[in-house]
Amino acid sequence: MRILCLDHGSKRMGIALSDELKMIATPLEFIPAEPFAKFLERLKEIIREKEVELVLVGMPRNMDGSYGPAALKCRSSRLCSATQSSRRSRPGMSG
Repeated sequence: MRILCLDHGSKRMGIALSDELKMIATPLEFIPAEPFAKFLERLKEIIREKEVELVLVGMPRNMDGSYGPAALKCRSSRLCSATQSSRRSRPGMSG
């Protein structure tokens, strides 16, 4: 099983995948952010093919460590909404 990491972008989503020991992540591909349905379709394919057990969404920060406009945009995106609702539906996970 592996960990899949998402780098949220308004035009593209960066995808990275861990090794089987979950120690090192390497870039896998970019997926266009729109249309969102096609993005989700490709993401689901990758999750199945690579046997992903956890999806992490990167939260952008400013150089001083604070959250800025990019983080707010990411947090309010459909991607974060989808992962939040999925996480809440899993036993032992909190929102």
